[in-house]
Amino acid sequence: MPGSPTYNPHRSYSSKGAIIGGVAAGAAVVGGLLYWKHHNRTKLQGCLSGSGDRLVSEKDSKTYSLTNQQDETLKPGERVELLGKKAKADSGEPTFEVHKMSKDLGSCTATSAANR
Repeated sequence: MPGSPTYNPHRSYSSKGAIIGGVAAGAAVVGGLLYWKHHNRTKLQGCLSGSGDRLVSEKDSKTYSLTNQQDETLKPGERVELLGKKAKADSGEPTFEVHKMSKDLGSCTATSAANR
């Protein structure tokens, strides 16, 4: 038959399949790591108290000691949403490592933040 492909029994596709599989697996690992890095953050919303180094959470009414404020100007009485990681200090007090101030939500009274 003219124009039909010829059969070659010695041709192997396994090396190309292994390369394609390796590239796909590597891309999946890199994508997973990037997703974990960018989505493994906690949002904490509440009112600042103290000298701007404590946050009273609206969600669980806990007072978190703020660390690593990254030169953010956090003032008592501000209502903010922060991105970062929750942790516990050696004293057992809940702390929050601030990575970024996500939103400035206006102001709240310092007395209501202290009462929570």
